[in-house]
Amino acid sequence: MIYEVVFLRKKGLRLRRSELAEPTRGELQLIDWVTVNALGRPIRALLLQQPHGVGQVRRTRATLADPELLSWEAGRQSFRGIEIEVVDGRTYEYEQVWRVTQAPVPGAS
Repeated sequence: MIYEVVFLRKKGLRLRRSELAEPTRGELQLIDWVTVNALGRPIRALLLQQPHGVGQVRRTRATLADPELLSWEAGRQSFRGIEIEVVDGRTYEYEQVWRVTQAPVPGAS
């Protein structure tokens, strides 16, 4: 199922409505990330993935570590978690919130 995700924060900063980017479309996958990772421990992660190239290859567009469900309204969910960024060998962790809605099906009315 394809979803639209709006990122409500940027590097931990809450964005104003006028600063929000267009939704990013993709499939959501919840995984247990047990390999070596930036946090140095097993974590649960919510991945936003998009098809890439031929076949079943998926490219991860965004990752939300330790996701929590904040709200579940008709047709919309909000998740809060940690966005991880590695810059020059240093790991930065930012709070991130995703607003998720099911993407409209083309041609459906």
